[in-house]
Formats: sequence, structure tokens, C-alpha cells
Amino acid sequence: MTGDTRPRPGILRVFYDCPAIGRAVDGSTPLALDTASAVALAKKFLSSAKPEDFFGLIDDRSTVLQMYLDAADGVWLEVPAPEQSGSFGATLKVAEAVDLLAELPKEFSSDTVPGAKLRPWKTA
Repeated sequence: MTGDTRPRPGILRVFYDCPAIGRAVDGSTPLALDTASAVALAKKFLSSAKPEDFFGLIDDRSTVLQMYLDAADGVWLEVPAPEQSGSFGATLKVAEAVDLLAELPKEFSSDTVPGAKLRPWKTA
């Protein structure tokens, strides 16, 4: 894994669209929260999200970790990689996603999501 993998103290920025956890927060104007509050909100998202909802966390380097429901018991988690025109991601069970949130590294990378593979973005 590249970057700093120490447990994260400090601040994360979040964005989401999930009516169950409150009004939408746009990615261009994310909400700054202490790490514990951001992780608690992400866990609430995982327990109440619908397939059209999403949630994202932004680290200090502006790297994004985002998630949405992928299947009845799965969550797609990804770290976008614009320089590769895709995202590194994988589908995890909700319990695995919760565990991942509990151990977030200080900086996100392509290795943040266990088993992540590059998924190219679809182009029109």
C-alpha cells in the first residue's frame, strides 16, 4: 500500500446523497467532519442506503473513497483514478465495509479497498 497507513486522526471531508441520513452534500462543497463523525455517518449510510444513494470520503490529499449499494448484501467501494480513466474498486459485504471504515488509513490509495481491481469508466 502506498501512502501513510496509520489510523486516521483529524478531519475528513464527506459528500453524499442519501435521504435517510439527511440533505444531500455535493462533492464540490463537501462537509468537513472529524474522522469519528465521518466514519459514524458512513456506517449509518451503510445501514440505511438504497441502491440510488451514494457516500464519499475525501482525505487530506483530495483522494476520494466512495461507496454505493451494489447488490442485496454488497457495497461497491472505489477509489477513483482519473489518470487511468477508471476506479479501483470491489464489492464487499456490508459487514466488511464497516470493518474497512473502522481501519481507514490516513491516505486513500488503490490498495485501500481489499481485492480492488481497475474498472474502466464507460465513455459515451
